[in-house]
Amino acid sequence: MKSDETFWSSESFQDIVETHYMTDSGKIRSYGTNENEQFLLESTGLYVQWLADQELLEDVEIQLDVIEREFFVEENDKQFLAWKIEGQERAQTTAWIDDARVLPYMTNKDRLIQSINKNQVKDGMVADFYDWAQQQSSNRVVLSYGMEEFDGLNLEGMQQLYEKIAQAEGTFYDEFYLIEEEQFEKADEVHMVDQLLIALELEELNLSNDQFWNWLQNEWETEGSISGRYDRNSLKGNLVESGAVYGIAAELAMQKSESELAEKWKQRGFELVYRENGDYGDVHFFDLVWNAP
Repeated sequence: MKSDETFWSSESFQDIVETHYMTDSGKIRSYGTNENEQFLLESTGLYVQWLADQELLEDVEIQLDVIEREFFVEENDKQFLAWKIEGQERAQTTAWIDDARVLPYMTNKDRLIQSINKNQVKDGMVADFYDWAQQQSSNRVVLSYGMEEFDGLNLEGMQQLYEKIAQAEGTFYDEFYLIEEEQFEKADEVHMVDQLLIALELEELNLSNDQFWNWLQNEWETEGSISGRYDRNSLKGNLVESGAVYGIAAELAMQKSESELAEKWKQRGFELVYRENGDYGDVHFFDLVWNAP
């Protein structure tokens, strides 16, 4: 999520976040209305990444304080980041992707990393969540979650999974890997956000995503849009667009130095999430932040 102020400025975007999504305590709502009482660590993590890209370091520190105060759970032998707060209730479950986003910015992270290593990592692969109430880890890797590397966390198995995904046939990627069964798993209905995040991870690992990328460009050129969901077999989209899809697609295009295409997708994403009347009650923060300037 690099800076681009073609459609809105960093200042105006930050004002929208603070006015419509952020509570007095600094938590970020899923939707831009005071009636919404769901707060995701995902939202705060994505916002921290954007603030860091903008070099707004004081604001990064403020959000890290929010994470420590609101999402950090420490009870007896438990130490984890809750993936969600609903009202005043913190979830007793972690999510790898949310941890991976915020841990690089945290100073108090060694025990959290040790906990992930102990509870979620097997054969160099990291399971998507750990349920502290049940004291049980998930049995699957979610490939759209990526593989952030940390000292003390051996994720060589993740690298091997992405290498296999890059060599697989077919337009769309398998979304999951079942750890115990040692096999990939795919969904019949394809979520384009997941596909794009996998393609972005492959790009960052210098692995091929050419087949998907060529299809994506062709889909845009022939259909004039990118749907949020597709049928895996027919490759037909549901014709419902998503702001996040265009924001992530634009990031992928930028990584490939396709700046003209990236601008077109940024424009479309902006059109989907910006509200001239200031009513963001129907705009999910995930869609908004992926289209940040």
